[in-house]
Amino acid sequence: MRNYTSPVDLAKDDPWLAEQLAREKVPVHHVVVPTKLTSPSPVLSPTISAINAERRKAIARETAHCASGKPLDYSMAFDGLLFKRLPTGLRVSISSADRAILILDTLIKACQARGLRTFVEKKNIRIGCGEHSARIRISERVEQRHGSTKGLSNFDLLSKRNVAHTPTAQLTMFIERLSLERKLCDKQALPLELQMNAAIVLVCRSIAETRRWHECSAAQMQAFAEAGARVEALRRAQLADLAEVKRLESERKQRIADLVSEAASWHDATTTRAYIAHLRAAAVVAGGQVSPSLHSWLDWATETASSSDPTNVRVYECPVSTSTPAAQKEQANDE
Repeated sequence: MRNYTSPVDLAKDDPWLAEQLAREKVPVHHVVVPTKLTSPSPVLSPTISAINAERRKAIARETAHCASGKPLDYSMAFDGLLFKRLPTGLRVSISSADRAILILDTLIKACQARGLRTFVEKKNIRIGCGEHSARIRISERVEQRHGSTKGLSNFDLLSKRNVAHTPTAQLTMFIERLSLERKLCDKQALPLELQMNAAIVLVCRSIAETRRWHECSAAQMQAFAEAGARVEALRRAQLADLAEVKRLESERKQRIADLVSEAASWHDATTTRAYIAHLRAAAVVAGGQVSPSLHSWLDWATETASSSDPTNVRVYECPVSTSTPAAQKEQANDE
């Protein structure tokens, strides 16, 4: 399995990407940006409304300044001249807003004609195919101009109150590529309007790379899951072996304890029988015969000693094997 970062041409492995790239090379599919915006895409409606609202604010501000007799200096202004935030990720000046909207609208319609879907997510335009998509945004390059610092406090200097942002009318289109961005810049010989097909190619490549990255991630996650399952199976097997070892050790200790207990019982039974024999001999020596009461007690004592002797139980439970050489020799002698 190839990693998504490997230096290979995805078009060779991705039929969808190969088809898209081949289409963009055909002259009949060349995208032309119109000179006027007609029936804009619904995706851009919030942005167009925000631009019109900002224009009205700028006109009102200019009217107020004209009424006061003071000219409006756009060169030292940021709010109203440059948009900080727009619903679709635009960051352009008022003078370049129409051109940026026209370029975005052309790109969106061209992508939709090629079967791609466009939508807005978290105030960003995204163009995608299936579950994967790429973010598109346009920004205008600005130049900083430092004005006079006379009468400005240290706080004003730290806040860069003397810095003006002047738009250059040079637009840059940024196309998401995984966690990075590719960009198409405005050039004097090659404006952004002539790079629509290149933008579509970058969008398709970004979608294919994102799809490949997710496939590799899914395969790696599957491999990690399988490795984890193998480790867990090995751990369970080791625990089972450990439990078996503990069980065998417990059985061995129990057999030793049983042996010691049986030996002690045999020793007690043997001592009891010896004591009974001693009593019988002493009674005969003393009176010549055993009294009935003593005879009854000796019988009870003999029965008690026999019941506590584990010899018979052990012999019957573990009979002598006839497969041993000694047993086979004894059996041959009997025959």
